[in-house]
Amino acid sequence: MRRTILAPLQAVTPQLSPNEQSPVSALSVFSDETWDFSTETADTSRPLSKQAIRWKFKLTQERDSLAPEHASMLLALKQLAYLMLFGATRMKPISVVDRIMMLKIFIRFLAERQSPIFRFQDVLQFHIKEYLDYLRTRPGRRGAIQSAVLRNHLTALNLGCVPPV
Repeated sequence: MRRTILAPLQAVTPQLSPNEQSPVSALSVFSDETWDFSTETADTSRPLSKQAIRWKFKLTQERDSLAPEHASMLLALKQLAYLMLFGATRMKPISVVDRIMMLKIFIRFLAERQSPIFRFQDVLQFHIKEYLDYLRTRPGRRGAIQSAVLRNHLTALNLGCVPPV
């Protein structure tokens, strides 16, 4: 059976279909460019950048996540974050921020490929393997990636994997 990454989440959880004005935190709604969880975060030592999800992020030299070709992927990612916050198994906002940060690395990897991938439904198993290899050897690494960090990336990817409907 082929598993797709972040298949349309409305098909999986139709009762959790947010609209643009659906609140996601005390300070943010679904359509905001940044979801700010600073009032929900108990850890005041955490930098502000790790208390929010910024949906606009650089993907390639020329493009960011708000470019039209990435609209489907960005919407699916926001829907996943919403599901993590308000679904049956609710996660703490700070955990959602961490998982989305990891998935943004994956999206950047997909965008930088020679043949970019613009929709999660086009991600195949071998893309995941290539991504794991990339994590082990990516530029800027100062040594081997810790196995716990690699597990966290896999967990983030598994949150987005749902069987096709």
